[in-house]
Amino acid sequence: MIDINLEKCVGCGMCESDCLVNAIKVKDDKAKVKNILCINCGHCMAICPTDAIEMQGFDKNEVIEYNRESFELEPEKLLNFIKFRRSIRQYKDIEVEEEKIKNIVEAGRYTPTGGNRQPIRYILVKEKLKEVKELAIQGLYNLALDTDDNDPVRSIYKNTFKKMYKRYKENGNDSLFYDAPLLMVVVGDMSLGGSAYVDGGLAASNMELMAYSQGLGICYNGFFVMASNVEPKIKELLGMSENEAVITSFILGYPDVKYKRTVNRNTAKFEVR
Repeated sequence: MIDINLEKCVGCGMCESDCLVNAIKVKDDKAKVKNILCINCGHCMAICPTDAIEMQGFDKNEVIEYNRESFELEPEKLLNFIKFRRSIRQYKDIEVEEEKIKNIVEAGRYTPTGGNRQPIRYILVKEKLKEVKELAIQGLYNLALDTDDNDPVRSIYKNTFKKMYKRYKENGNDSLFYDAPLLMVVVGDMSLGGSAYVDGGLAASNMELMAYSQGLGICYNGFFVMASNVEPKIKELLGMSENEAVITSFILGYPDVKYKRTVNRNTAKFEVR
């Protein structure tokens, strides 16, 4: 819910017109909360020209006043930044600073979610990384053994998982996490609605951009998501509840590789109707 400072309110109606759930009504030249449908999206607070609105239960000190110099990006530079990112599979043996991790999580935290339900949380796997890795590799190997050759989807990865398991057991070759120092797991609370898969994917994308902006690199890991669905011990080790699912994950660290240029991609399948 929100608090409206009536002394500051000038009754302009901007909050009312921008409220998704019609929770605000201007009456007698003052904005008032007319129902309890507020989803805490903060649009009213962000748009108020006199800073008359605050959100209950939140720290007002987190709010940043807009200024063009600090908030706006040049489109060409942003597009080049996106084009230049690569999936990193070679990492330096360097610890990632806590401040950089916090920035990455903040980028996920401020990503939009359906209905502002915010069903996403983040688990950074560091101390338990080896244990999680071994559970995942074993789980994928078991999945390969249980996969029928006629299964059109799983059979594609059957040999990959067997080779991954063999290489790891024989010489410690890590073709799952590529010896990255960290694993970020994006978790969704499925009891809060079906948008968690979309919400988590969007959050991970923003987190990725923040990681690269700080000189770090990532690689999304869909195999770990598969492993978490077939090996219950993974979710148990991560402290996940029955209502939660691994939405996506990515390994994270300082790249031990340098790229010189962007790459080609297929022409966008785009049309206007």
